[in-house]
Amino acid sequence: MNPRFEWLTRDYPLKAFSLALALALYFFVSVENDRSVDVDFPIEYRTADDIELIGEYPTTINVTIAGPWASVRSYDPEKLAPVRIDLRDAGPGPVRRKLDISDVNAPGGMTVVAMTPTQVDVTLDRKVEKQLPVTVDLGLDRPAYGFEVVGSTTNPERVRVIGPTTVMQTLDTVYTRPLNIAGREEGFSEEIELRPLPTPLRLRDKVVAVDVDIREETATRVLTASVKCRDLPPGTELVLEPEVIKVEVRGPRRLVDGFDKQSLVAYLDIASELDDGVRDFEKNVTVEGLPDRIGLAGSLPSVRVKVTKFANRRRGKG
Repeated sequence: MNPRFEWLTRDYPLKAFSLALALALYFFVSVENDRSVDVDFPIEYRTADDIELIGEYPTTINVTIAGPWASVRSYDPEKLAPVRIDLRDAGPGPVRRKLDISDVNAPGGMTVVAMTPTQVDVTLDRKVEKQLPVTVDLGLDRPAYGFEVVGSTTNPERVRVIGPTTVMQTLDTVYTRPLNIAGREEGFSEEIELRPLPTPLRLRDKVVAVDVDIREETATRVLTASVKCRDLPPGTELVLEPEVIKVEVRGPRRLVDGFDKQSLVAYLDIASELDDGVRDFEKNVTVEGLPDRIGLAGSLPSVRVKVTKFANRRRGKG
């Protein structure tokens, strides 16, 4: 072989390995450039200051991006630049915007191949601010037995809410978070957060002062009692109509509910009528045995008395 071409055969195995490696790298790079991946880019809407979106609208757009394997493998999905849709020239009502691959800012070293959807439909509404009354949420618990909530107030009484006009029309009050009144026996004051509003409504004020008035509960109860006549002379016989009466009493619930009706005494004092020999008359009942703080809720009934036999008293004037 000509000495000038000896270098072609010198170290032949090494040269063959290098050639194979170069070809492998070439094919690897060629295939790498065809790598693609589907990712969701966030959408960022820009509106005029007094306009905002309502209803359902797309928040992401699906984009196919392609590039070297190193780029596909290393990009961070959390750091994708949002697709910005400019609606600052649009007023209230439905709006349609077309999208183009140029609207997507692909990660470094990658290009946009396709995207879907290619247009978005949204609805815009005028933004307003309104003051709404606050309602105290007393929760499901109850104060201590025998006590009740008689009222609650907030300071301020009304709070500011901002949001779209059409959504604002569905809201007539703002509620506090539930208060804990379980087992309480007296009123209290505290600051409490307001309950979050449904999107897209937002609270300007988020905390109010609450005053809750708790007092002893009043209850009524109807009791029955047999009517007796006091100081009735022995041998005197009479008929009472009715013999059993109903008595309505009122007072603190704990006392009324625990009152033993057996201690209630209903009686008639008919001594003067007997002395005068009156045989048929009506007389108002008197009751005794009611404890302190329990009183009559209404007037006492009258009872008709028919004397059938006098004894040991004057039988009249004639």
